[in-house]
Amino acid sequence: MGQTDPATRPTSARKDGFALGLATPGARVGVTEITGNNPALEKRLEAMGIRVGSALEVLQHEGGSVIVRIGTTRLALGVSMAHRLRVASLDLH
Repeated sequence: MGQTDPATRPTSARKDGFALGLATPGARVGVTEITGNNPALEKRLEAMGIRVGSALEVLQHEGGSVIVRIGTTRLALGVSMAHRLRVASLDLH
């Protein structure tokens, strides 16, 4: 009973999520959270089409960048930005 605290249950997606920078190429992930209280970063990501609920496909890790596809658009995200995006796998099958 102590391990299944009801107060932590609604955030189970966050607990099970991981930083986008840790996703492997070919993974399909959904953005669950943008960490850090940085409105400028959130605005920049939104301008690129990335927000909580967005589906991304990780194409590759190139140097310090993570290249993702959102819809038909390819984006290169710096490692710092990629680690601020918490994601969960969409490949549940």
